[in-house]
Amino acid sequence: MKDDSSLKGSYDVCAELYGGAIDDLNNAGQILNKKVLSAFDISTFRSEASAASDGPVTCDDSFEGPANEPSKLKEANKKFKDLCDIVLVIGASLKSG
Repeated sequence: MKDDSSLKGSYDVCAELYGGAIDDLNNAGQILNKKVLSAFDISTFRSEASAASDGPVTCDDSFEGPANEPSKLKEANKKFKDLCDIVLVIGASLKSG
């Protein structure tokens, strides 16, 4: 089991990762606001969505084992990863105009 300082370190990692992941999803959302998407836009959208999906996975990995990660955080990571997976499916269906 991790001590309090190690847990704080894992929480800090997760907070930083989620900040970046949210920025990535916001960037992807801004791309969707365009009336016509180029191949570059679609590629960027997919990259942003993929980068966002790494956040919750790396957050999970920052704990030394499932028993050390709080269940609510593990559940939130799964929900966020599921959301990113949906965005990735949207990205896979996009075609340039």
